Amino acid sequence: MADRIAQIAAWLDSARPGWRTEPPADVVSWANGKTLTVYEDRYITERRIYTEFGPTRGEEILQGFEAAAAADPVAARVLAWLKSDAGVNIGDAQAEILLNGWVAAGLLTQAEADQLRALAARTVSPAEAAGLGTVQNWEIVKARGE
Repeated sequence: MADRIAQIAAWLDSARPGWRTEPPADVVSWANGKTLTVYEDRYITERRIYTEFGPTRGEEILQGFEAAAAADPVAARVLAWLKSDAGVNIGDAQAEILLNGWVAAGLLTQAEADQLRALAARTVSPAEAAGLGTVQNWEIVKARGE
């Protein structure tokens, strides 16, 4: 318990300077508010392309990937991943670069890229992002030494 309280205090000292003079309820509200978007590993395959965009647009997208793969070894590798059970991770740090490249190449619209990226998105609180779960009012009071 004491370790958690110390961890909360240390986190708040860096994440929200001045927290010690704010009402505990305000600090708790901020700490637990779902305000941050994080991306988790999420693998998509060609089946997900069909599910998200329907068979007509899905087929157009995949045919675009196949045309790109004929001229670009990176596109060929991505297409191979899309066709495999492994899929392509749209939740990792490079996914946005990959999706932006697909938009620039005309393979996806920006709205379609955003739709795929949203599959890996999750909204969390600052406390959850810091690995603290839900912070309670009494923990803020105790962290201040009151």
